[in-house]
Amino acid sequence: MRRRLIRLPVFGDMIMDGKINATIVSIFLALLLAPLALGFTVTQVTVTGPTTQVTTGTSVTVSAVVTSDESGNANQISLVGTGQGTGASLSVTDPSSGSFSTTSITTSGTTLNFVVAPAVADTYDYTVNAQYSTGSTSSTSSVLQVVSPSSLSVSGSANSTSHAVGTVFQVSVTVSNP
Repeated sequence: MRRRLIRLPVFGDMIMDGKINATIVSIFLALLLAPLALGFTVTQVTVTGPTTQVTTGTSVTVSAVVTSDESGNANQISLVGTGQGTGASLSVTDPSSGSFSTTSITTSGTTLNFVVAPAVADTYDYTVNAQYSTGSTSSTSSVLQVVSPSSLSVSGSANSTSHAVGTVFQVSVTVSNP
């Protein structure tokens, strides 16, 4: 029985008589450049916002810390919020464009502040989304409760109805949201 030797081509064998095996060269280059294509990735977006109810028309700040696996730029970072009952959008007043564009992100985290001014009373679910060249990363959903000032009731009482000038007295005020 005769054995046949199979010779595998090496890079030098790809060029024969001035011809290049394009398929093998393409595969070689793809494997060589694949690690470079991964590059910058946003690994985490953490959000901190108001923990108590706010009233309509009041500006509140939502902070987002965006972290990456290496320093680089995120194409766009935006806050998106929708009312559970009304479907109203949470309007961002700062930045004026509604989002941050071409923002430098570091491995230790970059803090960005969004100012929102909800116009409609509702309970809003909101997230911050960071888009970069090879994908996107979002924060976990947070909740912002917004009430109308007209729905609040205010009551108060003093420990006495008349006081002399310069005396100290106590006044109790209760604000409730029915």
